[in-house]
Order: sequence, then C-alpha cells, then structure tokens
Amino acid sequence: MAKESENKEISGKSQVDKKASTAAGVGCLVVLIVIIVIIGFKFFGSSSKPSSWPTSEITPETVTAALREDSGLNPIWQCRNFKDNIVKVEVIDSAINPGHKNLSVFFKIGQVWDETDLVQRVGGTVLSACSILYQNPKVDTVGMFALGEMTDKYGNSSLETVVKIIFNRDIANKINWKGFTEQFNVDPGNIYRIAESYHIHNGVLRYIKPDKIKLK
Repeated sequence: MAKESENKEISGKSQVDKKASTAAGVGCLVVLIVIIVIIGFKFFGSSSKPSSWPTSEITPETVTAALREDSGLNPIWQCRNFKDNIVKVEVIDSAINPGHKNLSVFFKIGQVWDETDLVQRVGGTVLSACSILYQNPKVDTVGMFALGEMTDKYGNSSLETVVKIIFNRDIANKINWKGFTEQFNVDPGNIYRIAESYHIHNGVLRYIKPDKIKLK
C-alpha cells in the first residue's frame, strides 16, 4: 500500500511537472511570437509604401491622391474629413517656369464652431496640404479655396469661397514644416501672415476674434 501510494504521488508529480512544462513552453512561444510581431512591425509595418507623389506627373487625379496621404504633421486645427471633402482640383501650366504647374484646390470646410474656428481649421488644413504638395518640385503655386454655405440677406444659401490662401514656391522653400506646425499650434494666424496672399469672406471676417487669431 505504501509503494502504491508512493507511486501515485510520483505519478501525480510527473503530471504536474508535465503541465508546468507545457505551460512554460506555451508562455515562451507566446513571448516569441510577440517579439517577432514587434520586430516585423518596426522594420516593415511602421514604414508604409513610399509616396510616388514627389516624382508623379501632376494631374488633378494625382494631386487628389497625394492629398489623401497623411502629412504626419497633425496641427491642432484642421477641417474635418478634408480628404473626403475635396470638390475640385485644377492644374494650370506655369507661364514662368515651363513644365511646372500652378494648383487650385477647392474643398468644403465641414462643421465648425464659429468663424474663428473656421479660419483656424482652414489654416491647419492648408498647412498640411502644402507640406505634401510642395514635395513635388514641379509645383510652383498652390491656391487653397475653402468652400462654405453662405446665406444672403434674402435668406438664399449658396456654396461660396469663404477663405482663400495662396502660397508660392519661394515661400514654401523657406518653411520647416514640422517647426512651422509647432508654431501654428500657438499662433494659428501666422500661416496667413506669411502667405503670398489670402482673402476671407466679409461675412466671416467681421466675426473673427482677434485675441484668438492674429491675421496681421
């Protein structure tokens, strides 16, 4: 009886040891898989397919595709769903630099809190868009046209350009886009001040809070 009891005890210990060994093996396998996934993401997953935009032929289609890419800048203010609200892109040959292009991008602003928020969001959107578009060396001028619903004194609504900002290559070449974004986050009016030109609809301009955004 003693031997039988001892054998049972040994057998029980053996089964426990096997379970512990199996659990340890599974644990090691899980850790190994996690390590492989992390390494794989570091070397492959985190670097998306390189953009072809810098060497692309400039057409309305390639411009639109480029603007759907992530600029990686993330300014605090941007128009919601900008990528889905691009209405039209125009590409015009440069009269000064043969082979170069002037771009006009028309987009809806989406929902905003007020006129100040509108102007801030347009500024951040233009910042991100230009940081992408000027990666192509054949882009000379970029005009960004923000469209919004405006109502006249008779109650009639229509989609109009509420903010227009124009940039040129000379200005773009001076910009450190990452540093400029950090500056924009504390001074959203700066993008208007350095632009070649800008225009804000009077129906928007008169309601802007000057303590929130300095345009001049």
